[in-house]
Amino acid sequence: MGQVNTATIKASAARASFDTLEAMLTRAWPVVVASIFALQTALILIHQPFADEWQALQIAVQSPDIPALFANLRYETHPPAWYLLLRALAAVVGPYNALPAAGLLLALPVQAIILLRSPWPHWARLAVALSAPILFEFSVVARGHTLGMALIFAALATWERKTIPWFAIAVLPAVDFLYGVVSLALIAFRFAERRIWLPGLGAWLAISLIAAWSIIPAPDYVPVYGETDGRFVHLVLALLRFSVVYLPIQGKFDALDWGAGPPELLMRTLWSVLVLTMAVLARGRRLEGAVMFGIMALMFAFSAWLYPLQNRHVFLLGTVMLVVLWRRSAAGEPVHPVVGLWLAFGAFAGLWTAWFGLTHTFERSREIAQYIRAEGLADEHWVAVPDMAGQGISALTQVPFEKPGGGCMQSYVRWDAPLVMRRPEGYMPWLREQMRERGRFYIFSNIAIEGLPAVQPVKSWAPVLEAKEYHIYVVNPDAAPARLALPDCVPGTRPLAGTPAI
Repeated sequence: MGQVNTATIKASAARASFDTLEAMLTRAWPVVVASIFALQTALILIHQPFADEWQALQIAVQSPDIPALFANLRYETHPPAWYLLLRALAAVVGPYNALPAAGLLLALPVQAIILLRSPWPHWARLAVALSAPILFEFSVVARGHTLGMALIFAALATWERKTIPWFAIAVLPAVDFLYGVVSLALIAFRFAERRIWLPGLGAWLAISLIAAWSIIPAPDYVPVYGETDGRFVHLVLALLRFSVVYLPIQGKFDALDWGAGPPELLMRTLWSVLVLTMAVLARGRRLEGAVMFGIMALMFAFSAWLYPLQNRHVFLLGTVMLVVLWRRSAAGEPVHPVVGLWLAFGAFAGLWTAWFGLTHTFERSREIAQYIRAEGLADEHWVAVPDMAGQGISALTQVPFEKPGGGCMQSYVRWDAPLVMRRPEGYMPWLREQMRERGRFYIFSNIAIEGLPAVQPVKSWAPVLEAKEYHIYVVNPDAAPARLALPDCVPGTRPLAGTPAI
């Protein structure tokens, strides 16, 4: 009896604490909302894009026409929605403003929906708005996930309408395969609530078919990360990757290592706590449980047997959990303490990530591009090792890079090089051959190149938040400049802008 009374007292105290916090937040809510908007805007505007962001923008803008854009997407295996949006924004605000414009255009409305329209109590709204995937990963790092997140929350915000949610649901398959899966989940929820609108369903089907056609890989497409085959190590890694969904900290607590998982012990164990949280969130709702665990199982199978998913992919599972939480709260159910703990960890990780985003450089391409211009090296012949290393430099300076083994120059990467050419055993023999046949040329690399007498280091940059080091080398420094008339790797590629940014 004493134990029961003690538990009751503790539960009452916890509820009183939440009620006090809720009352304080309600009074200060306009200030809270303005502060989060200011933080989100600052993070987007000071962000330095990394290779994936530049790649999408370059393909979107440098493709001479829409058929050429779709041809380029055969090497990306991504549907066209994000690329078409960037192409349109670049035409309006200019190519170098398109990425931050997309972030602001999509992320700020999502924050408004979370903070002003969601059915959650104020403390939960604050936690979701500050969560690392919402505040940084899907907003600051501008990729197709930014559009996908906006469409999901747009559907939730207009859910009670008959027709409007279908516009967002229909576009989701054109963002990415996994967002197409989420669109199926949203349609299942609409069916369960008898909210079907046949024209919207028809639009979803048509867009899904176009999206599926657009991602049929080119015959010579080569995945950048290689493939997985279900070996035990792949099964383990696929499972452990979910730990970052529970605690979205990338790196160690004293240093952000973007793309990594939480500290090792947490990475090994938190996936199990995530499963428990999902089970609590799904209690009494079979459809919602089937959606969450079904998407998790699909991600696991995809990562273990086809292609290794990254943090950005599995973070979408957290977004699906928020969809389920929205539905439960909209029905008047309180946020379960176990789910509240997950939200609190997400907010902590978001503030932690934001601190690094505000105080550290995310990526060094701008700094390196300025160095190349200042040293008068822009007219030299450049080789990227491996082939994706020079992405941001080329975007900012419009200096093309030779593709190792490709016999051509590129400003963005067409993923058709043999996988071995992205590894030392492939590009090092090729480099040795070029050293014997050419005059002076420069290498830009994100790995150290050692053991070649003809290669001399020029300057190096230590890793920042993106966690890659960068090096400039000169080959045959005493020889005459190499003057090679190599064709474009992608014929018809047009400049990113009339005037380079640097």
